[in-house]
Amino acid sequence: VGPPRYSRRVDDRRSTTPVADLLDGLDDTQRAAVTSDARVVRILAGAGSGKTRVLTRRIAHRAAIGDADPRRTLALTFTRRAATELEQRIGALGIHDAPTAGTFHGVAFAQLRSWWADRGRVAPRLVQHKASFIRRVLRPDEVPHALAISHEVDWAAARLVTPDAYATTARRLGRRTPLPPDRLAEVIEAYTLEKRRRGVVDFDDLLSLCTQALVGDRAFGEAQRWRYRHVFVDEFQDLNPLQFRLLRAWLPPGTDPDLCVVGDPNQAIYRWNGADNRYLARFDELFPGAETVRLDRNYRSSPHVLATAAAVLGPAGVQRAVRPEGPAPTVTAYADEHEEADGVARAVRDAARVPGRAWAAQAVLVRTHAQGVVIAAALEGAGVPVRLRTRPEAADPDRDDDQEAPRGRLPLDRPREDAVDVATFHAAKGLEWPVVHVAGVEDGLVPHFSASGSDAVDEERRLLYVAVTRAERELHLSWARSRSFRGRAHDRRPSPWLEPVEQLVARLGGPSPTPSLAATRPARAPSAPRAPAPAPTPTLLDELHAWRDTQARAARVPPQVVLADPTLAAIAAAAPTDVASLAGVRGVGPVKATRYGPALLAIVAAGAVPLASPPRDP
Repeated sequence: VGPPRYSRRVDDRRSTTPVADLLDGLDDTQRAAVTSDARVVRILAGAGSGKTRVLTRRIAHRAAIGDADPRRTLALTFTRRAATELEQRIGALGIHDAPTAGTFHGVAFAQLRSWWADRGRVAPRLVQHKASFIRRVLRPDEVPHALAISHEVDWAAARLVTPDAYATTARRLGRRTPLPPDRLAEVIEAYTLEKRRRGVVDFDDLLSLCTQALVGDRAFGEAQRWRYRHVFVDEFQDLNPLQFRLLRAWLPPGTDPDLCVVGDPNQAIYRWNGADNRYLARFDELFPGAETVRLDRNYRSSPHVLATAAAVLGPAGVQRAVRPEGPAPTVTAYADEHEEADGVARAVRDAARVPGRAWAAQAVLVRTHAQGVVIAAALEGAGVPVRLRTRPEAADPDRDDDQEAPRGRLPLDRPREDAVDVATFHAAKGLEWPVVHVAGVEDGLVPHFSASGSDAVDEERRLLYVAVTRAERELHLSWARSRSFRGRAHDRRPSPWLEPVEQLVARLGGPSPTPSLAATRPARAPSAPRAPAPAPTPTLLDELHAWRDTQARAARVPPQVVLADPTLAAIAAAAPTDVASLAGVRGVGPVKATRYGPALLAIVAAGAVPLASPPRDP
C-alpha cells in the first residue's frame, strides 16, 4: 500500500490563492519543481535561483490542489531567521492552516518536551554557553582555548564520533586540533560525564535524544510521523550525519517518504563544522527513484558577476543570467593590509555617491574576523557607518544572527540601520547586496592556510564563490602584497583563484588589474625585518577576540563591554607579562586587570597556536 494521497477536489483545497497565481512568474524549471507529483524530489538550486520562492510555492501548491495537508507539513532549515522567513512567505500565499517551520534543534526540542511531559519528567536544563561549561573539565593552561575546544566537541557530535573513536578519526582526517587528539578525547568524555552529573543537555543532545525517542518508543515515533507526513528540507547541503539520522527517524520506515529537499552543492561551506554535502550529492542513492530538478537561472547577479563566479569555480559555477549587464569587476593590489583597508574605504565612499544608494547597499566581505576589524576601523575613520557580521550561523545552532550593532558616525539624514556590512564569507551566506567588496583575496587567506587536503581546499574555493555571488551589480576584489602576523610583515601572493578573474577582467575591457597607486608606495615600516611568508598561524589578536567573545556570551553582554577592539589590539601589541603592566594598557585599568588578568596573561604568554580547521572565523 502506497503513501496516502489527498483528494484533489476543489472543495478540499487549503489555500485561498488560486493555483494559477501560485505558478505566475515562475520560469519553466521553477514551475517543474513546484508542480512535480513525485513523492521524493531533490531541487538543485544555484545561487540566486529563487530556491525559497520555489520551496514555499511547492508547499502552497500541494495544499491548494489537495495533495498535501498543511497541518501535517514540516519545513526544516538551519537558522531561526530562515525559519521565520519560510513562515512569513508561506503565510503570504494564503494557506488556511500554516505548516510547521523550524530548525532541526527547535523541532527536536519541542517533540522532546512533549515526550518528557507525557512521562511526567521535567525537561533538563539546556547548556546555553558550551565553551563556558567546558571550562569546568579543562586544565588551567587549556582554558584560553575553551572556545576552540567547544567547536571541536561540536564537530565530533555532528559527525557521530564517540570519545573512544575521536583520536583515531581526527588523525585520519588530518584535523588541526586545539589540543592533542588523545587529550581532546579525554575532554569530550569528561564533558559528557559532567553534563550527565549536572542533569543538563546541549544542542546536539537534543538531536540525539529525539532520535532515540522516535526509534525506541514505537507509539511516540508513529505519532510524530503521522503528525508530519510531508517533509521539506532547505539548505540540504549543510546537513550533518547527526541531523540526517534524525531526519531518517522522522520519515516513515519501510515505505516511500514524502520528502522534498533543496540545496546547492556549490554552496557547501560547513564541512569544518561537520556538514556532509554527500547527502545532497548522493540523494538518488539514498532515496532510489527520487526526481531531480535543476534551477540554473540566476535572478540576483549581473552577467559579469556570474562570469566572475564561473571563473572562480569552473564549469560547475556556470549559471544563466537574467539581470541586465553591469560594470566589469575590478581587481586591485595594495601595498599592505592598511593600504587595502584605506582603499576599500575610499571605494565604499565613491560607490555611495550614486543618487539614492544607501550605505546598506554595500558590503565588505573578508575571510577572517581579524581582517574585518582592520577594515571596519578604516571605514569608521572615513565617516562610514559599519555593521559587523562576523560569525558563521552554522557555528551556533538555532540562535538568532550574532552581529554587532551599527557603529561609527552617521550622516548623509540616514536611519540608524543604514550601515555598510563588514562580514566574513561564512556570515554572508544567504545575504546579498548591490555592491560587494571582497578583500584579502590572497594565498593563505583564500584558500585559508588551515585547509588541509583536497576536500578542504575545494571547500575554500566554494567559499570564495559564495562571497562573489553575494553581489547583485558591482564586484570589487582586492589583495595586499604584505600582511602582518604576530607583529611581523610577510610578503603575500594573490590567491590562485584570482588569476582567471584577472583574465576575465581583461577580456571584459574593465580596469587593468595592475597594482594601484598605493601599491607603488613603500609599505609601512614593520616592527621586525621582513620574512618570507610561511603559512601564518592565527594571530594573538585572534586568540584575544575568541576569549573576549566567550566572556561576553557567558555574561550575556555585548563583546565591547568586556574589552573594546582597540584595547585588545593594544594588549596584543604590548604583550604584558604581569597584572601591573596589563593594568597600564589603555582601556584596561586595575579593575579589569584584576578580573581578567590570569586568563589574558596566559593567552599572551602562550601566543597563538594552530586551531581546528577552522573552529570559528578567527
